[in-house]
Amino acid sequence: MRAVLRDVAANLALAAAYFGTAKLGLVFALFGPNVSLIWPASGIAVAVLVLAGLRLFPGVAIGAFLANLTLGSPPLTAAVIALGAALADGRRNHRVPGRHAALGSKARSDDRYGENH
Repeated sequence: MRAVLRDVAANLALAAAYFGTAKLGLVFALFGPNVSLIWPASGIAVAVLVLAGLRLFPGVAIGAFLANLTLGSPPLTAAVIALGAALADGRRNHRVPGRHAALGSKARSDDRYGENH
């Protein structure tokens, strides 16, 4: 039960962080209200998913959904965009060079790209 509550709290905190950094990224919007060259929300999402795992995937989806809703997107459109953002950030979790070594597993030091499992 404690683990479930911890995961719910972590997902809510991640959703808030994603939402806040998405709004920060929109300050730098160049081509209309929702296109920015700087998107710190993805950096937050990738870092958290790499360090904590895919159990925090819902937090990214919720944060992206809320950020898109505040831009005036219809709910279905915001949900599709949020799912795409969360899937893209979650997929990056499996392609980070040195991920195993960074997380303290016993990967060999020459295993930079996760080739030697």
